[in-house]
Amino acid sequence: MLALWPDSQLALAEALVAAGKIEEAKPHFDSAMDLSRQADFRQWMALSEGTESGNYAAAVAALGDPQLQIPQVTRAALLAGYQALASRNPQSKSIAVQALLALAKDQQSETVATMLAALGANREALVVASQRPWLFWNRSMRAVREDPEFPAVVKQLGLMRYWKATHTKPDVCQSNNAPAFCRMI
Repeated sequence: MLALWPDSQLALAEALVAAGKIEEAKPHFDSAMDLSRQADFRQWMALSEGTESGNYAAAVAALGDPQLQIPQVTRAALLAGYQALASRNPQSKSIAVQALLALAKDQQSETVATMLAALGANREALVVASQRPWLFWNRSMRAVREDPEFPAVVKQLGLMRYWKATHTKPDVCQSNNAPAFCRMI
């Protein structure tokens, strides 16, 4: 890890969150925010970690911050998503999923992919995340890894061939509750 590089601090923090060590990740998130020169970095962090840590209130507050540089339509769709997650209302979740899917493809960011997964729209999250395969290992994407289409996507991305050639498996395959695709490796 490069201690004075915000991306390095952020990568470690995200790895800790993925491992379920949310409290251990907090100082690294704080360091990344302190080191970043991006004016709205703190807000973006609250958004991206809202679906991973469950801190929906921080994400909603970040969306309300005028310093956050984000198109209004994206802001509204993400706000609907975080509010639906906080309320746990199935109808609100369905409306939020539709708002996220209505965004232009160039506005369907990493945050949109993980939000879709957190809302239970696994197939849709798989489609959006397939352009960003590193997202598959986020906590919010657990159910996406169980989607019947997931093995085909990782095969198309060349990951199955890589795992077989290197005789390795992703960390998620080491747990007792390993996803079904792990048996295909």
